[in-house]
Amino acid sequence: GPDPQPRLTPAMSTARKAFLGLVGGTRLVRLEGPSRATGCNIFGKCEFENPGGSVKDRAASWMVRAALNDGTLVEGEPGIIVEGTAGNTGTIVNISRRY
Repeated sequence: GPDPQPRLTPAMSTARKAFLGLVGGTRLVRLEGPSRATGCNIFGKCEFENPGGSVKDRAASWMVRAALNDGTLVEGEPGIIVEGTAGNTGTIVNISRRY
C-alpha cells in the first residue's frame, strides 16, 4: 500500500519549520470587564491563533522539537511520535509532524 509517512520534500520541510515557528507568540488581549471589576489588568492569551487553534500546539511543538534536537526524529526522514491521547495534543503532534 501507500507509504503512510512519505519522505518530506524541501517544500514540505520548509512548511513544517514554518508551522513550528508559528506556535506561541500569540497576542494578549486585555479583558475589560474583569479588569474593571478587579481594579487590575487581566489579560487573555489568544491561543486560538496557534496553527492548530489550541493551547496544545505548544506542548506538541515542544515534543517535536525535542525529538528533532535529540535525534529521535531526523528532518526529512520518516519517524514516529507516540502521544497517548485521543485529544488535541495528539492531533497537533500529527499536524506538526506532517507540516
